[in-house]
Amino acid sequence: MGRYLIKRLLETIPLLIVVSFVVFLFIRLIPGDPARLVAGVDATIEEVELLREYMGLNKPILIQYVDYIKGILTGDLGTSLKTGDAVANMLLPRYKPTILLAFSSMGWALIIGLTIGIFSAVFRGRWPDYIGMLVAVIGISLPSFWTGLMLMQLFSVNLRWLPTGGLETWKSFIMPSITLGAGIMAMIARFSRSEMIETLRNDYIRTARAKGLNEFEVITRHALRNSMVQVMTVIGLQFGFLLGGSVVVESVFSLPGLGRLLIDSINFRDYTVIQAELMIFSFQFIMINLIVDVLYGVMNPKIRYD
Repeated sequence: MGRYLIKRLLETIPLLIVVSFVVFLFIRLIPGDPARLVAGVDATIEEVELLREYMGLNKPILIQYVDYIKGILTGDLGTSLKTGDAVANMLLPRYKPTILLAFSSMGWALIIGLTIGIFSAVFRGRWPDYIGMLVAVIGISLPSFWTGLMLMQLFSVNLRWLPTGGLETWKSFIMPSITLGAGIMAMIARFSRSEMIETLRNDYIRTARAKGLNEFEVITRHALRNSMVQVMTVIGLQFGFLLGGSVVVESVFSLPGLGRLLIDSINFRDYTVIQAELMIFSFQFIMINLIVDVLYGVMNPKIRYD
């Protein structure tokens, strides 16, 4: 297992380098001059050029990239063009709302999605299957911004049960987590149903039943574990999208997370903050995929030797 983990870690390093360079280059291709933005419309050409030199924007692109990577390794993500504050200090307080939203969304989506998928597979072609898949289709079809607005209208405006936004109490995460997790729940339900149906057709399932095991043991001890190997892919990918895809939900519910900060930074063209957030989202996505690969090896030892 140790060799398998080291191998996966080594394979991740080149990917991180490529992704970091693509993000760095992408930011440089965005129309607009950061130096002109900071200097203001009334600044002279000489003042803008001095500012470009101070910010290092007149250096070759590869030199700028190396300097940026050096800054990341030392914890320096740059300075915000809008506020002049260190980007790292701006991101830290924004992490908690985004992480809490992602985990709460994935938590209920995973539990309900797997439950629907398992029951739909076991009772395939019967009413639990039809109801489960109907719920999944509804969850994957509704746009998140519309779902959020409808939940806000019902539970905040009409019933006055939940706050419309902010971080007042734990109740502030109920509607955002439902909004963000609905599509994830539907994906997990549909994929787990498909994998469970395929697993239940295998010979070892028939053998387990022939030995006299009850249906609960067959499902939980044999079918579920083997089908979860492929379902882990969907869960890992969706969780990666959760961390980076909370932009719309955080905007609808006014949550002060990374997604809301990204929208504000794009509106102001705060390139350093945008670059830092894209790097963080990319790094998180790669690390989640690495964790999924390791879990593959834990759940199915044969994968470690392929």
